[in-house]
Amino acid sequence: MTTPSSPWHASRISYGGKLGITTAFLLLICLAVSLVFIAFGTIYELFNPSELSSTSTSLIAIGVSLVLLAACCLGIYKLFPSTRKLTDFKPSYGSIAPDAEGQPFEVRFQRADGGRNIMGKGKVQFTPGGLLVEGWLTPSALLQIGIVLLVTIIPMVICGMALGIIPALLIAYYVGRKNLSLTLPYSSLLDLKLHDGSLKFRLATPPPKKVSFYVALADAERLYREVERHPAVPGASPFF
Repeated sequence: MTTPSSPWHASRISYGGKLGITTAFLLLICLAVSLVFIAFGTIYELFNPSELSSTSTSLIAIGVSLVLLAACCLGIYKLFPSTRKLTDFKPSYGSIAPDAEGQPFEVRFQRADGGRNIMGKGKVQFTPGGLLVEGWLTPSALLQIGIVLLVTIIPMVICGMALGIIPALLIAYYVGRKNLSLTLPYSSLLDLKLHDGSLKFRLATPPPKKVSFYVALADAERLYREVERHPAVPGASPFF
């Protein structure tokens, strides 16, 4: 049974809820930036009045802008923690008992650092020989730059037309990524950290240098028990 005091307790948010909160968060940021420009413009007009300007109207506009800006900042502050929450999902293999050993985890990989990362959907399994990791390794920055140049600048020089930067970046990402399947010895997993159903560690032999992933809420307890059964650093607690 999982309770808020359980070591494996994890918090999640639905995909729809995360999308709505993120959209509201971005809209508030855009509104706050607009209000800053409006306030500065009104202040400039206040100190450089024209024939059509009114001091009282300018002061009211500044006051309203500051009140709305404060409300936006408060909303941004309140929504920011929710934008960082992990999105829950349902594993395709269904329900597995929390005390089951050696069963696979359907995971969502996250960016761990600025280098090459395993990203997107994947699989992790605690096997007797090590941690089996299957996912997509992002391409190197040099390769992505090369592909972007290939599909933008070269066609522009030869044909006078080229793809936009966003399609070029998408092509560079999907063409350059590599399907990865590794069995990592437990001794090679360094600085292991488990929190909120998310596991992060550093590898002794990159790439990637770091790996970060999280499991579904239904698998959080099972992940905790598997890590406890296979400690990456003997004698050290990986939990925080």
